[in-house]
Amino acid sequence: MDLFNLSFKDPGVERKFCEEYARTSLPIVRFALLFGIFLYSIFALLDAVIVGTLKTVIWMIRFGFVVPIAFTLFLLTFLKPFHKHLQTISSLAALIGGFGILAMLAIIKPPSMYLYSQGLTLVLFFNFALLRLRFSYASINGLLLLIGFQIVSLKINPLPKAVFINNNFFLVSTYAGGLFVSYVMEKLERENFLNTLVLKKFAETDGLTGIMNRNSLLSTLRIESQRVGKKGESLVFCMIDLDNFKEINDYFGHLKGDEHLRNFGQILSKKFRTTDYVGRVGGDEFGVILVGLSDIERVIDAFGDVRKEYFRSQADSATKSSFSVGCVFFNSFEAPQDEFFFYSLADLALSKAKKKKDSICIVDQRNNCLYLGEIKT
Repeated sequence: MDLFNLSFKDPGVERKFCEEYARTSLPIVRFALLFGIFLYSIFALLDAVIVGTLKTVIWMIRFGFVVPIAFTLFLLTFLKPFHKHLQTISSLAALIGGFGILAMLAIIKPPSMYLYSQGLTLVLFFNFALLRLRFSYASINGLLLLIGFQIVSLKINPLPKAVFINNNFFLVSTYAGGLFVSYVMEKLERENFLNTLVLKKFAETDGLTGIMNRNSLLSTLRIESQRVGKKGESLVFCMIDLDNFKEINDYFGHLKGDEHLRNFGQILSKKFRTTDYVGRVGGDEFGVILVGLSDIERVIDAFGDVRKEYFRSQADSATKSSFSVGCVFFNSFEAPQDEFFFYSLADLALSKAKKKKDSICIVDQRNNCLYLGEIKT
């Protein structure tokens, strides 16, 4: 994580964080917007006491400009396409509220005008603490409001020097404190997200090979089978078993056997697409989920490439291993089944392939054999 910019260097991790942050922030942002609208409206009661005849103009700013826009932004948070723009919505709410106060400061006469900068302090509090704005957004918003106050208080409707210094002291102090709070809050959010991501990765990863473990692979199979079924696509689930792995363990020992499993897992990861899923089911059995493949020949060719690389990696080994593959082809137009249905069919296909060794067997969802033969490189 870049601590200066508060961002993850990996674009994928940064995108996931932004999505998760928006999801968890949504209810808080909605509450903050409603609370802000309530305060902005209730302070209209003070306008009648403080500004006298100017209250009509001030109320126009409150109820003709700020409140309608803020309420529209609140309603947008209930539309799913706008969830990814939650930071923009919160930023606009803070800026609209702040510029509304600045507009009031530009027209109110002394001594009433001396009191309205406190409203700007309240907006800064919302900006840094309640609206769940990330540090970059909150700091820029706060700076724009501070600059706006300087322009209004020095050029448009000048404040007496003592009042100007006093109000600036509290506004700048609020801004500085807000920067610290906003930075620490986002840093903690990012650290918690990263820790959760790491723990999830450990929970989903096979400790020996570094690829997906059994539970993660079967969970993904369930999700992907449902997804492709709805989208009218196809899916292939394959089970792979090393044919004579026991001999490697007996000849070289278990440490060498573990190294052999790690090597095979990495070959599978390298040879399949980034859209596919590779995992270790247990022992010397592996599983692969091939998403969107409808051509059986491509499945056969893919395992031919794996076989070629696998044999090359054993060039200097005294005892060599081959592997067998059992695949089930799922067509989305057929009745959907759970992950254990596909697992059992792939396992049955694997049993047929293992009888021949160094072979691949592909069946359909009704357990009809589509292909049974040697894996060719």
